[in-house]
Amino acid sequence: MKAGIFFLFSLLTLTLSSQKINRLNRHGERTGKWITYIDDDKKQKSFEGRFRNGVSSGKCYFYNNDGVLARREINRFKKMKTTFYYPNGTVKLKGNARIENLPEKIHYYFYGKMEVL
Repeated sequence: MKAGIFFLFSLLTLTLSSQKINRLNRHGERTGKWITYIDDDKKQKSFEGRFRNGVSSGKCYFYNNDGVLARREINRFKKMKTTFYYPNGTVKLKGNARIENLPEKIHYYFYGKMEVL
C-alpha cells in the first residue's frame, strides 16, 4: 500500500516538475503557466500566472519594477477578485472586477464595493 502511494506521489511530482512554461497553443494564444521577468537575468518577476486559450485563469501575480508584489488577481471565467498592495506588502485596495479582451484593447470594469484598507 505504501509503495503504491509513493509511486503516485512520485508520478505527480515528476509530471508537475516537467511542466513547460510560457507556451502558446496552435492559435498563438498563451496557455499554461507563464512567468515574465523585468530583467534579462530572470531574477525579478513581472508577472506569474496561468492562461487558458489566451485568457488568464486562476491566481495571477503582478510585480512592480522593484520586484515587489503590486497586484493579485483571482480569475474565474470573466470575473475576478483583485487586490492591490502597497510596496510594504499591506493591502491597499480590494474588490471585484470584470475583464473583456477585445482585439484592440483590454477593458477592466470594477463593480460592487471596493474596500479601501
